[in-house]
This record gives sequence, structure tokens and C-alpha cells, in this order.
Amino acid sequence: MLGMRPFGARENPMSYRCAVCEKAAQAAHNVSHSNRKSRKWQTPNLQRVHVILKGTPQHALVCTRCIRSNRVAKAGGAAHHAA
Repeated sequence: MLGMRPFGARENPMSYRCAVCEKAAQAAHNVSHSNRKSRKWQTPNLQRVHVILKGTPQHALVCTRCIRSNRVAKAGGAAHHAA
């Protein structure tokens, strides 16, 4: 069992999820008029923004709800250059 990854672990450690609220994709169904269902993924609206996370400025994938509600401190703004 040496070198085995746990079930569900992926090769890429950075998944498609918000860096602040950790919102991720959800599985859902496309439902036709005849009520046939096919799988689809509902993904969050993630934007790559320059933010300050854990005290360091870096790029991160952040959902638009976190950007809109000021849950992230954007790097490079007027407060960043006021030093």
C-alpha cells in the first residue's frame, strides 16, 4: 500500500474550488420535457484574482460571491501601495 493515494484523491492538488468559501462543483441533472435525465455539472463562477491570502499576495481562484461581498482583500489596491 506504499505510494497509494486515498480514494477520490486527484493528481492535481488544486481543485476547481473557491479559495475562500471552498464552493465546488455540484452534480445535477438536465431534465428534458419527457423527464429523461442526463448528468451535468454546475460549476461556481470562479475568477483568478490577485488577493492577499495568509498574509501573502498571490493569485487565487475566488467565486464572484466572495468578491462581491468583500470576503477577500485584493492585493495591489490603494491600501497596498500606501506604505
